[in-house]
Amino acid sequence: MCDFFVDEENEEDNDEDNDEDEEESEVIYLSGVALSGTVNKKGITELISRIKIFDKLFFFKEHAENSEKDLIAVRTEEGERIGHVPEHKALLIDMMMDAGKRVYGRLEKKEPMGRGFKIVIGVYAREKKCRREQDSKGNRKKAGNNGRKYK
Repeated sequence: MCDFFVDEENEEDNDEDNDEDEEESEVIYLSGVALSGTVNKKGITELISRIKIFDKLFFFKEHAENSEKDLIAVRTEEGERIGHVPEHKALLIDMMMDAGKRVYGRLEKKEPMGRGFKIVIGVYAREKKCRREQDSKGNRKKAGNNGRKYK
């Protein structure tokens, strides 16, 4: 059972490294996240001005110096670090990355706030599409018994 929102508008990515698995996958919206670590960051104004709404962002695990837990850093396609996901939201992304899911973000909102910026990203994952089998007439088979009749 899938209880996530399927983002059909952003389903098509124009990445050159798409493989056959991505062609048969759905983009699933997981959560919206306001990033941390954007205050007093050198060059953040220039970096944020170059990023456009709905630009694709990537997650990387980084070791935090003052904590035992790893941070989930958010970077642009060029590898520039924007900030990190707050600890209370990082667990879901961390578990999905550990499970081998393709998790990424898209910039949803950017606005100046105090000495930094409020940056909100949408977190997305790719999930294989579930396809029901069809009989020879093109009718969907009922789930549960794979369309077989039992006596």
